[in-house]
Amino acid sequence: MHIILLSGDGVLTAHLHLKTLAPFAAEWWYTFPGIITTTKNTTDTTNTTTTTDTTKTTTPVTPTQPKPYSLTETFEYGSKIAYAPANVTLSSGVWNFDEAIIGSATADIKNGKSSARTNYGDCAITMMFDVTGITQLSFKYAFNDPSSFDNYPTTLQLMMSTNGGVTFNQVGNTISTDKAIFTFVTASFKITTNTKVRFRIQKTGSPKINLDDITFEGTGDPGFTITK
Repeated sequence: MHIILLSGDGVLTAHLHLKTLAPFAAEWWYTFPGIITTTKNTTDTTNTTTTTDTTKTTTPVTPTQPKPYSLTETFEYGSKIAYAPANVTLSSGVWNFDEAIIGSATADIKNGKSSARTNYGDCAITMMFDVTGITQLSFKYAFNDPSSFDNYPTTLQLMMSTNGGVTFNQVGNTISTDKAIFTFVTASFKITTNTKVRFRIQKTGSPKINLDDITFEGTGDPGFTITK
């Protein structure tokens, strides 16, 4: 007796072979299809590796740097012909002139067609607005009208307010002279402040003085512009 197993498409077929010996020799074949079914399990053992890019791309952020500014009040625009205290609108804004006018006469010392002119005695010109980010202020000054110079001591002071003009304190040194100066001299003052401020230029003594080209230098937004 023999049992033969044949496989096809995953199904086993059994063939049974029987054979007898003499004197009764005979053979029999029996087939039993599909008696055994096998199932092939396939497991994918491939390891899947997930790679995460941990590299971070960072774009550097450059802080915006404040831009420098330089603004000059030239007294070329605006009009005031009386020495009595009053406000006058200039290209930089409104100023108060106390015993001062806009001078454009031949005797006035000026860089252009006009400049500020003080009267005799105590006088002042004062900003009625504030400036921010300022680091330096300068202005030009000269004695007015050489023909009438009387050689009395004269002083100029730069004053600064940090509270909107309520009070003023002196900046730098007093400019003092008893000599005739009939061409412009530039006075410069370093300003150290972290708040908005306004300025006053004040004079004591004689004679009359011309002031011109008040220049504000700093960084960032000054808070005002030159309109003309």
